[in-house]
Amino acid sequence: MKSETQLYRGDAMEYNELLEYKNNIDKLIFYKGFCTATPFRAVASVYSRNNAKIGDYRVITTINYKIDQTLRPYCFDISEFDVFKETKTGLFTLFTCFKVKDVKIDENKKSAEILLDSVGIKMNDSNNEIKNIIYKVKESVLEIVNNKNN
Repeated sequence: MKSETQLYRGDAMEYNELLEYKNNIDKLIFYKGFCTATPFRAVASVYSRNNAKIGDYRVITTINYKIDQTLRPYCFDISEFDVFKETKTGLFTLFTCFKVKDVKIDENKKSAEILLDSVGIKMNDSNNEIKNIIYKVKESVLEIVNNKNN
């Protein structure tokens, strides 16, 4: 099954976090934790405001999600477990990989837009950038395991 859809994530970030995204345009990144998103931009906008502390930027991340169940990442519909079922929340698995496509920062409004493409990866991929991401994921997993054992 292959298809594509847009999902939105609302968040609040400090300026230096936004610069990390900006400095990685056209590069791969991965989330070390779980990541939720919704097909409704308005819902993401609410989350971007609700999570903001003084000085934070309100951020809307648009994820162009390619649905391909033969590759990672997987995004699961978890709406039935959500208090607000109508938000149709999707949950990305641990270590989901994305390519940063664009970052727009409006310093006057203290807001930002991030555009990501989901990237399906296979553990035996020959692309050096993907090999590097896989190595970083393995390092992160080992760090988590080592911290748990200490």
